[in-house]
Parts: sequence; C-alpha cells; structure tokens
Amino acid sequence: SPPVVTTPPPVVTTPPPVIIAASTDCATTGNINGACDYKGREVTSLEVPEGSMVANATVKTSLVNAGWVSNFTITAEGKLTGGVLTGYIKNAGTLLDFDFKGMSIIGGTLGGVITNTSIIGGYFQNVTLLANTKITGGILSGIIKGDKDQPAILENVRVKGGSKLTGVKLGKNVKLEKGVLLEDKQ
Repeated sequence: SPPVVTTPPPVVTTPPPVIIAASTDCATTGNINGACDYKGREVTSLEVPEGSMVANATVKTSLVNAGWVSNFTITAEGKLTGGVLTGYIKNAGTLLDFDFKGMSIIGGTLGGVITNTSIIGGYFQNVTLLANTKITGGILSGIIKGDKDQPAILENVRVKGGSKLTGVKLGKNVKLEKGVLLEDKQ
C-alpha cells in the first residue's frame, strides 16, 4: 500500500477578530466595567474606567471617562470629561479634555486640552470654546466661538470654507479654506 503522507495544518499568523459582547443591562449610575450599549437610555453620574466602552446613551448630568464613549448625546445639563470619544456626538452640554477618534461632534461647549486623531475626517461643528482651550488636529466647521480675552489655541487643524472663527488664536499648521471669516484674531 502507498505510504500515508500527513501534512501539518497551516500556521495562522493573524489573530481572529475580537468580538465584544456589549451588555444592554447596564447601570445608569456608578462605575461601568466592560462594554455597555445603552440603546439611547439616559445616564447620570457615570464613570467609565480604562478598558471599558459605552455606547448609545444620553448624558443627563456627568460622565467621567477613562475608556471609550461612542454615539452619545449630551444634554444642556450634561458634562463629559476625559477619555476617547468616537462615533457621532450630539452635544448641547460640555465636553472636556478628550481624544476624538470619531466622525463628528456637533454643538455645545468644548474645553481643556482636546486632540482630534480621527482617521476618517472627524470634525467639530458649531461649538463654543472655553477660555484657554487647546485643540490639536482635525477639522472645524461652522461657527467656532472662543473667549476673546483668553482665546482658544488651534494647531494642526483645517477650517472648512464658510466657517466663522471668533476668540481663537491660530497656532502652527492651521489651514483656512477659502471664505473663512476671522474675528478677534489673536
């Protein structure tokens, strides 16, 4: 009989994709560990530690983020501080000291040190900037209003044509498209 030839199975060099099962039974206050999908529910006084992810919630009071937050709505009374923001953020409240990796933040107030490291053309539109805010990276669009006495600093940003900037200081590598109106330029 012919010899039996056995070939070893191929070596897989790429790891399989990580599938994160997000719970939908998530507390609306306190400390969230793991991944939670709120399906649009309101959260109050929530803390998201490093390594955790939350999505699809409405912030009613405060959220302290050291993890990832995606597709959130921030109410006028809402305040979100820190961490990574991604997806689409509708903001009527205040966002402070964060790294943005998503598509858009529209409306509300931004403050502190903000980096936009989105690789998909993420932008901030129609926002108010607190005194001495610093934004590095990304795109600005619409009406961007800073504090004229303590202007926001913009670096490595592109400002879309037709936008209006007030109370900002242009730092290094700011690209203004045609038709940008600058008021109170520092």
